Amino acid sequence: MRRVHIHVAPAYDVLIGEGMLSQLLPLPGRLAVVVDEAVHRLHGDRIAKELGDRPREIFVLPSGERHKTLRTAEKLYDWLAANRFERGEAIVSIGGGVCGDLSGFVAATWRRGVPFVQVPTTLLAQVDASVGGKVAVDHATGKNLIGAFHQPRQVLADVGFLRTMPTREMWAGLAEIVKTALLYGEPLFTRTAANLEALARGEAPLEEVVAECVAFKAGVVQRDPLEHGERAILNLGHTVGHALETVGGYEQLLHGEGVAYGLRASLALSGLAADSPAWGLVRALRVPPLERLSVDEVLEAMRGDKKVSGGRIKFVLLDGIGRPRWNCDVPSERVCEVVSQLLDGKL
Repeated sequence: MRRVHIHVAPAYDVLIGEGMLSQLLPLPGRLAVVVDEAVHRLHGDRIAKELGDRPREIFVLPSGERHKTLRTAEKLYDWLAANRFERGEAIVSIGGGVCGDLSGFVAATWRRGVPFVQVPTTLLAQVDASVGGKVAVDHATGKNLIGAFHQPRQVLADVGFLRTMPTREMWAGLAEIVKTALLYGEPLFTRTAANLEALARGEAPLEEVVAECVAFKAGVVQRDPLEHGERAILNLGHTVGHALETVGGYEQLLHGEGVAYGLRASLALSGLAADSPAWGLVRALRVPPLERLSVDEVLEAMRGDKKVSGGRIKFVLLDGIGRPRWNCDVPSERVCEVVSQLLDGKL
């Protein structure tokens, strides 16, 4: 088991290994366990066994980004109210980024805030979404526009769940690993590039890479917990990526696939040479083709991004591997050109 300590207020640990539910903190009262329906179907018996005799109620959350809405949050509020969950009783999220984001948003707002534990079951959630306290639901005009900062009490990243992950989901998670490698630099970049196919199969050095990604994000979050500055670098690839997801109705692309395309746009906007190692790694990510998306729709979705400031879209750019810049202005003509190239399959 690997442990990464997050020095924020309140501080907490991220535990990475197998059988992690057995490491769940002692928490008062009942647990409000919110579990993704696909995870519940595959691992329900295991989850029940590892939770043992802890008193709990189970809420099964429908899978998919399209359910990360205020409407679904309201259903969860109704369930908490019907079961009379109190302020000191914790919500435990068992699922991917959608489950964690939505459960965390509800935890931040139910009775003005209740304890929250993340048990991320996807690669993407383990390396990124479960760490740092960002919780949110989507709005029709953009991803994560309704949200809060609410740090978990604990994160239990159980890599055993990844054995049942579809290949497409694993590649989506690898996009966040590649993003982190571009930001962090060596040795994570070389390790990721050398083992990309093995990581997609859930093989070694998966646990090590997950821990390294978490440790990098922990450092950034500790220095800037509310994203007033440096933490913005973690949005590399996300401005364009979120827009592609939004325009596709959250059905065409998984979040990590949107990020993978967004990384291509970021490298192009950064002016990195087409034969650079960064481009080689980003292009190695497997993504489905983009279909039925227009430049105007994508640009309009980008204008609604939560990182827009003073009416201008802000970007994270790279001067090289491990050398990010944030809060960058890019001429609108260049942005339009790059988005057009991306949608035409030229990047």
